[in-house]
Amino acid sequence: DDLESNTLYEYRVKSGSPNSPFSDWHTFRSLSSRKSGLPTRIGIYGDMGHSHYNNMENLQTDCKSGKIEAIVHMGDHCYNMGDADDRRGDTYMNAFAPVLSSCPWIPIIGNHEHSDGDKFNRYLNMTYGETLGEDHSTSALGSLLTKGTLFGPGFHSEVPSNTSRYFSVSFGLVHLVGLDLNNLDKLQLAWLEEDLKSVDREATPWVIVSSHFPLHHSTTAHFFNASASYYVGDESESYAEDGHEFKPARCAEEYEGHNSQCELTVGEFYQQIFDGLEPLLAKYGVDIYDAGHNHDYNSNWPICYTQENGAKLCKKEDGSAQKDFHQPRGTVHITEGNGGVPGVVGDFTVNHNCSDSTAPWCRVYGTGGNYGRITAYNASTLVYEHVANNGGNVTDRFVIYQPKHGPFLDQEQAL
Repeated sequence: DDLESNTLYEYRVKSGSPNSPFSDWHTFRSLSSRKSGLPTRIGIYGDMGHSHYNNMENLQTDCKSGKIEAIVHMGDHCYNMGDADDRRGDTYMNAFAPVLSSCPWIPIIGNHEHSDGDKFNRYLNMTYGETLGEDHSTSALGSLLTKGTLFGPGFHSEVPSNTSRYFSVSFGLVHLVGLDLNNLDKLQLAWLEEDLKSVDREATPWVIVSSHFPLHHSTTAHFFNASASYYVGDESESYAEDGHEFKPARCAEEYEGHNSQCELTVGEFYQQIFDGLEPLLAKYGVDIYDAGHNHDYNSNWPICYTQENGAKLCKKEDGSAQKDFHQPRGTVHITEGNGGVPGVVGDFTVNHNCSDSTAPWCRVYGTGGNYGRITAYNASTLVYEHVANNGGNVTDRFVIYQPKHGPFLDQEQAL
């Protein structure tokens, strides 16, 4: 908080040993403050590894030019951090270092962090968040570098979660929540409600919730009878350069270990999540839910959800379906799930005709390596851009206009 808003700083670091050498000089631009009147700019994506067409160069360019000022990676880092006795993760982070040394990084846990070679300990060790040693700095920049040794929103936010599995951070006009849907337990849900309740929407108008798994995706909606263990596991992503693969749920003699006759389905997996999350998204008027996992892009119209009717298009005041973003009456769900998965190619597609009877809320579906850019210009106007890794062209763009943030009171207005 003591750094000047939107200011370029030069720094270098060293360990606590008096004889240790300093690093090379680096630069970073401080985040725009809430009071500065400047937009809040975020780069956001999920699922990125060592691929040629990943987005590392795009992010570095955008950070330097000021198109983004922070990076949110929505799970599945590196593929996989803990492999080869952590050497794969070391190589990935070394390659990412030129970006992360100049732009704040907000990592969210994914299924590959949960099931990699060291049982997600590499992720937790990197992101736990504590000050190493005492803070003897004599400047605001020195204090930031000392306390920022490890990522720590789980400990330093308004409502600390005391873990990097799930956390929140507020910067500029945005309050961002990162969740762990690998295990959405009661403790996490209770923390989430307290966190959302604490947000002052006058000071921080835009609330974005994120996780690795998307809540509403047009392809996944067609496979609710498929195997949940295959969907959330690593095998289904081994060769999924785009989209996601599904397998039928196994039943009876094919499957052992589940109380019912069949294994858990994708629909049952998501119903547990819907029951916990959807009421909170509506109660606290969450503006955007962004996620990864499915290796593609899916932009939806505002969604209203009820237990009886499921996910439906919201209704406008005149009773028509809300196929616009003018004062959304429900959360806008986005999947940006191919930041550069293993084997991703340089081609991409964008399809504006993705809606059907199963997913009437689908607005745009796209393939290829991409990332998102969120720009909150002020309290009422936010722009989302879908950007191709190869070439950096904006292939989709929409504007959310919300002059009054707060609860979505009547989800029964869903079609």
